[in-house]
Amino acid sequence: MKYNSLFIILHWNFQEKLKEIDIVLFAIYFFMCYTKSHIRRKVVRKLGMDFGDARIGLAISDPIGFFATGLETYHRTKNLKADLQYIANLIKQKDVETLVVGLPINMDGTMGIRVDKTREFCSELSKLTNVKIEYSDERLTTVAAEKMLIESDVRREDRKKVIDKVAATMILQHYLDRK
Repeated sequence: MKYNSLFIILHWNFQEKLKEIDIVLFAIYFFMCYTKSHIRRKVVRKLGMDFGDARIGLAISDPIGFFATGLETYHRTKNLKADLQYIANLIKQKDVETLVVGLPINMDGTMGIRVDKTREFCSELSKLTNVKIEYSDERLTTVAAEKMLIESDVRREDRKKVIDKVAATMILQHYLDRK
């Protein structure tokens, strides 16, 4: 069998670790690394985006698609092409399959100017990438993110640095929880 030699190599490489790891955990690890066809699966992720005039909050999913993690807050330039190229490069670098973008829908459910700007940015971005773009209602995510940061005793000047990243994380996690 092809995997006899692979198992021996893995066992040899992880001999010390196997003493500490339960055999069930090793079996789970082995199963997740290799498919039944013995080909390693490509990891694809989802990227969450909280779009703004000055900053763009970004969050990324884990390979399985259960958890969202804050990635960064991108400070926009005055050059739209540079902003689009930065996000497009990030999408390519992180093997992003789906871009989840928060839509700033008004509290009464109407679409305002911010929704139009967000959709326009995503339309231009789709010309640079082949990523699937999905929209998610982001009402009150920034408020919820700020409340969470305040409750965590994050100082005001530090909150401003991470609030967009936290909001993007909330947008992406909400999307992942729905799927």
